[in-house]
Amino acid sequence: MICRVKPPRQTGISASFLLLTVLVCGLVGASGQVTRADETLSPSLDRQRVDLESLDRIQRECLRVYPPELLAKMASGSREIPAGVEADPKAQMQFLDKEIPLDKGLFYPILLEDMLSAFERYISPGSRFLDLGSGDGRVVFMASLLGADAVGIEYDKQLVKVSRRARKALRDLVESDRARIIQGDFFESSWSGYDVIFFFDLSSFEPERVREKLRLEMDPGARLIVGFEQAPFPGLEVLEQDRATHPTIKVYRQPDETTEKALAAW
Repeated sequence: MICRVKPPRQTGISASFLLLTVLVCGLVGASGQVTRADETLSPSLDRQRVDLESLDRIQRECLRVYPPELLAKMASGSREIPAGVEADPKAQMQFLDKEIPLDKGLFYPILLEDMLSAFERYISPGSRFLDLGSGDGRVVFMASLLGADAVGIEYDKQLVKVSRRARKALRDLVESDRARIIQGDFFESSWSGYDVIFFFDLSSFEPERVREKLRLEMDPGARLIVGFEQAPFPGLEVLEQDRATHPTIKVYRQPDETTEKALAAW
């Protein structure tokens, strides 16, 4: 929806009403979903880009450091990576045909290409990024390549070791001080202070508790990128859900006071 506002004539229309009209027109996108006026359909010029070769390398190194016992659980008993699989991320997803249950949640890696456009759009250099349940670390590594100060919190000690080994193998590509992996329960950490949070909902642990903590602790204006959403996130506004091109990704935003006041007044 395109909103055009003509200059006010000498009528009873107040300047404050005109300002509110401009604000709300900027907040409501063509789909009827609430968006911010400064968000466009493509990454802005100050955002970094990540080439697919770098993504392939991240996914290749993460898989390469899986211990044989982890591979056996995820790949129908196979303890070795077949020839041709390691270099092809899509073949990796077919090879790893099982989720594995953990003490808290499930683990299955996500295909980075599916998230790239959303990450390029919402992450810029200096963004503070948090991955809730970072698994083998690949999402944290991709965020760091986009210039984010990225943190992943993972409870499973074996997966923390895997992600740290992968980060070491990627040390010429990923800066370790901008891709930190923390071992622990993410419920015990504050989720405020971050610009972008990623959550892989398919493997969620205590999903209702996650949703409530996000609603209460996300900073105003912060974004939530969700992989494989299983249920909506109450209290957050939808920014993006492109079912045609990226059916596995949905993006939310924590409302801020300006947005809430404008919508309430409208």
